Amino acid sequence: MSIDLKKLLVDVLAKSGVGQKLDIQDVAQSIKGALANVDHPNGDDAAAIANTRGYDLLAGEGFMPEFVNTDPWFAGWCGVMVNVSDIAAMGGRATAVTNTIWSDDKELVKQIFNGMSAASNVFNVPIVGGHTNLQSPTTQ
Repeated sequence: MSIDLKKLLVDVLAKSGVGQKLDIQDVAQSIKGALANVDHPNGDDAAAIANTRGYDLLAGEGFMPEFVNTDPWFAGWCGVMVNVSDIAAMGGRATAVTNTIWSDDKELVKQIFNGMSAASNVFNVPIVGGHTNLQSPTTQ
C-alpha cells in the first residue's frame, strides 16, 4: 500500500482543527504587548503563570454553538473534561473549573450544567463559579 503524502498533507491542512491551531499565531500577534511579563505566552493547552511554588496553569475552552445545541449534556461534560485534560497536558492537576455560558434557553443550560456536574464528579474537580447569562439570544 502506498500513501500519497502530498494528498495527505493537503487533506490534513484542509481540516478545520488545523486552521484553528494556525489562528493562534494571529491572536499571539494581536496581544503581543499584553504578554510582556508572561514566561510562556499563549500556550496551546493552558497558560502557565509563574508563582513562588512553580506555576499556576489556567485553561479555557469554547465550543461551537452547533455542538452545544445538538448535545448540551455532552458539551457540558466536555467543558470540564477538555480543561482537565489541557491542564494535565501541561503537567499539572486541575483543582477547579469555572463556566461561561450564554443562552436564553434555560432547559439547554440545565442540561449543560448536568453534564458539567457529572464530569466534575468523575474527575473530582469542583465547579467554583463563572459567568452565566440567561438573557442572551445566542448560545455561546
